[in-house]
Amino acid sequence: MVSKKSLFVLLLLGSGAAGVFVFMNIERPSSQFSVEEKTNEPMKLQVPLEKTIDQRKQFSQKFIKITKHTALRPLYEEYIDQIGVNGIMDVVQKISPKCHGEGHDLGKVIFSKLNDLGSSLRTCKDGCYSGCMHGVFMEVFKLEENGHSHGPASSEHQVHSLVESIKDRIPEICYQGSVTQMYKEGDCSHAVGHAVMFVLDYDIPRALGHCRLFDQEALKYYCATGAYMEYVAVRGQDKKEGESLFYPCDSEEFPAACFRYKMVHVFRNHFAHGGEFTDIVKQCTALKGKYRLGCFHGVGNAHMGNIAAGNVPISYVCGFGNKDDQYMCIEGAAERMGKYHPKNGLLRCQQQLTGWKRDVCIAGVQRKMYDLKKPFKNYF
Repeated sequence: MVSKKSLFVLLLLGSGAAGVFVFMNIERPSSQFSVEEKTNEPMKLQVPLEKTIDQRKQFSQKFIKITKHTALRPLYEEYIDQIGVNGIMDVVQKISPKCHGEGHDLGKVIFSKLNDLGSSLRTCKDGCYSGCMHGVFMEVFKLEENGHSHGPASSEHQVHSLVESIKDRIPEICYQGSVTQMYKEGDCSHAVGHAVMFVLDYDIPRALGHCRLFDQEALKYYCATGAYMEYVAVRGQDKKEGESLFYPCDSEEFPAACFRYKMVHVFRNHFAHGGEFTDIVKQCTALKGKYRLGCFHGVGNAHMGNIAAGNVPISYVCGFGNKDDQYMCIEGAAERMGKYHPKNGLLRCQQQLTGWKRDVCIAGVQRKMYDLKKPFKNYF
């Protein structure tokens, strides 16, 4: 039996943001937004590490004092020319290995310096589990919207203009060669979800409305995962007066996409206040239909890191509810383990589960995140 205290500690130590990136298909021949086939072009904004030892020490000292990811942009702007993107990444990834949130502002700064989408993507590569790419396209959306000014939409008119300018592009966003060479379409649509939630000032219905413009159900869902990840990271970590414990996941569309990210914070806060693991499970069971299934999916995803590390068995975490509940829970943990801890993930599946549960777990680890061909019947 796993104690509530040990689960709380494990969640604090083992939880981490999933890697994402954001992509937008910018108008065809606009020079600053073009994505050209320049596969042999060297990455921009690089400075040899051996020349920046002292500057990187200074940067590191300042970096560790900043507690909010959203406050990193001025620091990156100060040092990017001195130590390069590679120098910033060297420090950031050593201090915070996953660094997804920390990568957002770096991507914004990179695009603001290069003013070219293709070069910015190649400079980011998969830095900070694609958090850097995510930031690139958040910046792209802001430039598209405000004509090189910064910040989300400041008026209803601007929001409307942005909505109209993006709508025609979304169906084709994730099919350009320069993107498909590097990323799955599901990765791309997830990233678009991040960007539209950000630039539409965290308006959930409008952001999800953009996600529905994709031509495949799977892409609509993965777009929603990005939109909800962005919302939860900025607006939805703590329960506010008048909101349910699971808001907005228990009332909006694509609940599984929402619960994936909300449940990490739900469990962390719950355990911090002395709650039991089964308290949350019971509240998931009380939900109906797709909301219940989404809730169990979030339970599995929230415990992914600790399952992979062998700190808590997946057979316990995903041993509650009916068959569909357990299926969704296992898949929530397994697919993310496939991305971050594939060897450990397979080991946990093989050692801790049997029968159909074992099969679901292994399949999830092997296909990883953002697969377009998996069954989605429990997700909508």
